[in-house]
Amino acid sequence: TTVVTGYGYAPELDVAVGAMEVNFVLDTLGGTIGDTIEIPVMLDKDVSASYNGITYWLNGLSVDLNVTYNARSLKFLQATALAKPDDMTVSSTLGTVTITGTDIDSLSGGELARLQFLVTVPEFQQTDIAASISGFVSDSLQFLDIVPAGNTTPFVTGGKCDITVVKFSTVGTPKIEIHPNPTSNDATITFRMRESVPVDLHLVNSQGIDVRSLLDATQIFNGGEYAVRFNTMDLPAGVYFVRITAGVFSDTVPFVVVK
Repeated sequence: TTVVTGYGYAPELDVAVGAMEVNFVLDTLGGTIGDTIEIPVMLDKDVSASYNGITYWLNGLSVDLNVTYNARSLKFLQATALAKPDDMTVSSTLGTVTITGTDIDSLSGGELARLQFLVTVPEFQQTDIAASISGFVSDSLQFLDIVPAGNTTPFVTGGKCDITVVKFSTVGTPKIEIHPNPTSNDATITFRMRESVPVDLHLVNSQGIDVRSLLDATQIFNGGEYAVRFNTMDLPAGVYFVRITAGVFSDTVPFVVVK
């Protein structure tokens, strides 16, 4: 098992997320040609989990619920009573109705929508309706069971992980620039980060030897842009490097001292 340590963020994990199976309660809806029937789409429980009496919701949820039906027996009319009307849209093609949820927070159990159909010319005495889930995406991993994708090692946390929401974004190496470059006197290092981490900043000569420490990783820098000014008057002319380490990320940028 590999132990991964980070500051305020989790490293990229090769995982796949899947929704639980869609279940149906068998029921009978009768109708003759020209009748309108209404079918409720239900969610059996809240999309949340409780820990020590506190409820944590799965937020930023995007998902497609696809309902298929026999288009020779039924004609889709409309969807009503959407549970999250601001975050749900309905589209349809012949034989399929798709309810699309986008960036939904705090989805409660109960009725998601009602689908209305017109009974046309029944092909059989009985026609079936089925549903499936696709496009499941969330920015929260709270209390989800993580299953490795492919032949990867399972990711295990001991006890309750203090991370409640993981934002999926590219953290990347802190962006660093030096002005002016070349320099003969004062120079300014600017760097920009997304995370709150300790920052180590050193000047290194062309032989890889540290010549000056500007930041020693004893201070936590919040996400944002920072500037560090330094003087090069006591440095011999030549090529140098600014080496930055922020959490688990590092970068090295060259600069030139001229006399």
